[in-house]
Amino acid sequence: MAYSNNLCFYCDKEAGGTPHADHVIPWSFLMEDKAWNLVLSCDRCNRDKWYYLPPERPFLGKLIQRNHVLVTGDLASFPNGQKVKKDFAEWELSNLDNHILESWHKAHADGFCLWQP
Repeated sequence: MAYSNNLCFYCDKEAGGTPHADHVIPWSFLMEDKAWNLVLSCDRCNRDKWYYLPPERPFLGKLIQRNHVLVTGDLASFPNGQKVKKDFAEWELSNLDNHILESWHKAHADGFCLWQP
């Protein structure tokens, strides 16, 4: 919540009292819980998106931009800031950007359907 000012990644509305951590690229495809792929989601968007892929535009660009902010920012004051830094430590940003794009396209090619917010 602290990273996103309690706004839903998908609809930009307040995430509310029961926000969710959502995998932009579905967990059932990547099978990992890394910070680079987790975003805050309101209950409605999380429920509706479920295991679908969000549209490539604007959401992959938005995820990449958010990740750049997290990697270059001072996360020490945030809850779990050290874990988030560790999740990003294995990646150079350009490689992570490519990984996000390639993972989305592979998931789509493997039959993961698109969700329309």
